[in-house]
Amino acid sequence: MGKKHTIEEIVKKVDRKIAYKREAEFYRIDFPPPGEPFDINAALAYEISPDTAVQFSKKAGEFIKVVATSLVLFILFFFLFNASAYLQIAKTSILEVANIAQTDLFDGYIVDEEEIAQDLVTLSKDPEVQKTQIPELDIALTPPDNRIIIPKINKNIPIVEVDSSSLAQNDWTALDDEILDALKNGVVRYPGTALPGEEGNTFITGHSSYYFWDDGDYIDVFALLPQLEIGDQIVMYYNQEKYTYEIKEKKEVSPSEVDVLRQPEGVSQLTLMTCTPVGTNIRRLILVAELI
Repeated sequence: MGKKHTIEEIVKKVDRKIAYKREAEFYRIDFPPPGEPFDINAALAYEISPDTAVQFSKKAGEFIKVVATSLVLFILFFFLFNASAYLQIAKTSILEVANIAQTDLFDGYIVDEEEIAQDLVTLSKDPEVQKTQIPELDIALTPPDNRIIIPKINKNIPIVEVDSSSLAQNDWTALDDEILDALKNGVVRYPGTALPGEEGNTFITGHSSYYFWDDGDYIDVFALLPQLEIGDQIVMYYNQEKYTYEIKEKKEVSPSEVDVLRQPEGVSQLTLMTCTPVGTNIRRLILVAELI
């Protein structure tokens, strides 16, 4: 025996069928101005069986509008999320076009080091006279912490160390989290790679752009890294020692190409890595420099 329906359920069911029939059988006919020929049978036939080419054209137009709107919104939000990095790039580009030289704050870090001639001074026994005989000391100051200095793009960045225990345990998820956390405070020397000045490869990674709501101060510290070219110099201060490198190679690799971390023998090199294009993680920009 079938299920019994209440009067209210039957009425609702009938109303739905009536509404469906009205929607299916209702057609809008636009009548032409008085005096123009009009065939109502042809109009009804068109409404019942519309021209496929016209319908396809309408749907294609609607699809293009949706795609165009989505593309505009994507570009808008992309530049909004990466505004800080692209403002840096735009600023340097405008200065280059206007042929305005940026103030290089770090010229002193890449001058050729020459041996300073020392003269013996015969001091007077009079303390007051001695004050005039002793010249001012010419002492090169070094930062108290470990830093990387890139004169061409005016960057002076702290180097942050990450514990290598996660690497030793092959816990890649924990290692990635630790590196991301450390990148809030500067650039990171990848654990297990050579120390500056040692034989091997000192591998440094930093953000070109990151989420603007991140609380780090270095979310776009490597945004201008693509402007570096072969022959440019990079200075590192590590454990109060100065190391100067010259870029020998510039390339892009896929994120899966981990051989950039390899440790060569008989050479002391520095590798800088960041994501490219700026604001994406599609590729990795790699700069390889050798100690000079």
